[in-house]
Amino acid sequence: MEIELKIITGGGLGRVGRTRQISKISPATINNAVNLDSVIGRKTLIQNVANIASIGYEEYASDKEIIDYVKALAVENAGRTIDRKSLANLSNLASNSKQGSDQLSKSRIALFNKIVAFNADILSDMNDVFATYLKGEDGAKILERYVQEKRTKYIDQLKGEDEFHNDEQIKRRRSELSEIEKFIESRRKEATALSDKIEADRKTLEDGVVADQKAYLEKVSKENQVKIAEMNAKEFAAENRLADIKVRIGKLAEVDDIQKSVIAKQGVLDHIQQQIEGKKKEIEDKKKERDAVLEESRRAEDDIRKKLRCMKPYVDHLNGSFTGEELKQLDIKVDCKDISSKVNIDSKYDIQRSVIDSVKIRISELGRSLDNQEVANLLILTQQSFITFFAGLPGVGKTSLCKLMTQAQGVEKRLLSVSVARGWTSIKDMVGFHNPLNDRFQPASTGMYEFLRAIDEEAKVGGSNPMSYILLDEANLSSIEHYWSAFMGVADATANQKLPIGQDSLVIPRSLRFLATINYDGTTEPLSSRILDRAGVIVMEPGEITPRQSIDESVLQALPVSSEHMNALFGLFDETPELEIGEKSALEAIREVLRNPSVDQGRSIHISQRKINAIRQYCGRARPIMRSDGNEVTALDWAIMQHVLPQVTGHGSKFGNRLISLKKCFEDHDLENSAKYLNQMILSGQNDLHSYEFFCW
Repeated sequence: MEIELKIITGGGLGRVGRTRQISKISPATINNAVNLDSVIGRKTLIQNVANIASIGYEEYASDKEIIDYVKALAVENAGRTIDRKSLANLSNLASNSKQGSDQLSKSRIALFNKIVAFNADILSDMNDVFATYLKGEDGAKILERYVQEKRTKYIDQLKGEDEFHNDEQIKRRRSELSEIEKFIESRRKEATALSDKIEADRKTLEDGVVADQKAYLEKVSKENQVKIAEMNAKEFAAENRLADIKVRIGKLAEVDDIQKSVIAKQGVLDHIQQQIEGKKKEIEDKKKERDAVLEESRRAEDDIRKKLRCMKPYVDHLNGSFTGEELKQLDIKVDCKDISSKVNIDSKYDIQRSVIDSVKIRISELGRSLDNQEVANLLILTQQSFITFFAGLPGVGKTSLCKLMTQAQGVEKRLLSVSVARGWTSIKDMVGFHNPLNDRFQPASTGMYEFLRAIDEEAKVGGSNPMSYILLDEANLSSIEHYWSAFMGVADATANQKLPIGQDSLVIPRSLRFLATINYDGTTEPLSSRILDRAGVIVMEPGEITPRQSIDESVLQALPVSSEHMNALFGLFDETPELEIGEKSALEAIREVLRNPSVDQGRSIHISQRKINAIRQYCGRARPIMRSDGNEVTALDWAIMQHVLPQVTGHGSKFGNRLISLKKCFEDHDLENSAKYLNQMILSGQNDLHSYEFFCW
C-alpha cells in the first residue's frame, strides 16, 4: 500500500503558503500517524512530514517546476543580480540559499543539475549534428544560398561597423593631439619665464663677484705670506738635515768598504770550499775505481780458478796422476702401488680425489697445511709442465714444499736436489763435460749425471716406474736459459727424448719433471719470455706450520702410483680439450685486453698458442675437481694466474692503464685470485715509478 502525502498549505499564520512537494512513500517508514473518522471518511494525520519525506520518496515534479524552484531559491539568495544565461550559477546560488540545505532543496537542486547536464548534452549533440550536416555537400549548398541572399545586408552591416570604428578612432586621435598641443604651449611659456629668471640671476651674480673679488684677493695674499714663511722655515730645517745625512753617508761608505772586504774573504772561502768538494769527488771517484778494479780482479780470479779446475784433469793426466773413477750407482728404484687397491672408487674423478686427499693428508702429517685446491693445482701443474717454478720471498718454504710433495707421493728416493751456483753458463756446469784427453765423460759435482744415467738405465729396462723429479734450488742465480738450454727442446715433447752428453746420449723419459725455486732481487737473473712460455709459475705465500700428526695409512690411497697413472689422472690429454662457454668467453676477453693496440694502453702482450693449449689442458683436468666451490671458472682462474700473469710485464703509466682494464676484466668474469694478485702488481708498480712486474715482492 502507498499513501499520498501533501504538505498543508494556506493561511493561518498571516501569509499565503505554497505547495512544496507531492510524493509517494512506503507506510513502513511512518511512525507518528493518527487515524480519525470524519464526515468525509477515515483520515490519517501524520506528524513531521518533512522528516518522513527526507527518508526516501519518488519525485513527481516536472522539469519546469524543478527549474522554477531552483530559480526561486537563487533569487532569494542573490536578488535580481544573477546571470540568467548561466544555469550553473543558478545551481550554486540555490545551494547557498537559506533553504538550500533542507532535503527537498538538495533533491531538487540535484535534479536541476541532471536536467541542465541532459539539455547540455542534447544541445551538444544537436550542434554536432548541425555541424556535420553543414559540412556535407547539401549543408554547404544551403549555407552558400543563405549567404548569397543575405550578402548585401552583411556587407552593409560590416561597412557600418568599420565606419563607426574608424570615426571613433579619428575622434580619439584628434582629442589626444589637442591635449598634446596644449601641453607643448604650456611648456613653452614655462621655458620663457625660466630664461628671464636666469638672466636676472646672472646680472645679480656678476655684481656680487666684483664686490667680493677684492676681499678674496686680500685674503689670498695674507695666506700666501704665511705659507712662504712656513716654507722658509722648512727649507732651513731641510738644509740642517741634509748636512746630517752627508755625515751619515760618510760613515756608510766606511761600512761598505768593510762589507766589500767581507765579501772578498767569503769568495776566498767559497773557492776553498769548492776545492774541498772537488777533492771529495776525486776521492769518491778513486774509491769507485778501486772497487771496480777489485771487482774485476775478483772476476779474473774466479775465471782463473774456473779455468784451473777445468784444466786440472788434463794436467793430472799429463802428469800421470789422473785415474778414472767408477761412477757412483744410484738406487732410485721404488715399487708402484696398485691404484685399484683403494675401495669405494667408482670413476676416474673419484681416483683423482683419492690421490689428492692422500697427498694432502700426508703433507699435513709432515707439518704443512694445504687445502684441496692447492694440492690439486700442485699435482696438475707439475704433471703437465716439464719445468715448474716456485716463486716467493725467502723463507716461505719453496724448497721444503717441493720435498714434501715428493715425500707425500712416496718418491723421495727419486728426487735429486741441485743447488744452482752463480756463474753457470752451460750444461757442463750442471751435468758435466766430455774429457777429450781420456775420452771419458767428466761428471759435474751436482750428481745430476749419475741421476740421469740411473733414469736412462731404468727406461731401457722398461716397465712401470713412478715419477722422478730434479729440484733446481735458487734456479735463477744464473741464467737458466744458458745452463738449462739442452733441456729446452724436451719441454714440449710428449714422448721419451734423448739428451746428447758428450759422445753419448741419455734417455729423458716422460716421467721426469724439473722443479725450480726462484727469488727476485738484485742477486738473481730474470726469467726470459722463452722460458716462461714453457713453464708454469706457482707464487707462494708463507704457509701454515702444523704439528705432525699420526695418520691411518689404511684409509688412504697407496702411493706412489706409476707415472702412466699419474699422467692419466693429472697429465696432458692426447687431444687438447675445448674450454667451456664461460671459460672461452673470459679467455677471449683477456686476450682482447692484452693485445689491444691502443697507444693509451702501453705495449701490447701476446699470448702464444702454446700457452692457450696449456690453459685448455689445465682446465680439462682441474675443472671437475675445482668447480665444487660453486665457481664455474675456478680452474681458469688458477690457469691464468700461473700461465698468463707471469708474462705481464711493462713500464709506464699507459701500461698501468692496460693492467687496470685487465683487472676489471678479471672481476667481470669472477677470476678472483687473478684479480687480487693483479691488484697487488698495480699497487707495487705505481709505487715503483710505474714499473710493473709479476714478481713484485
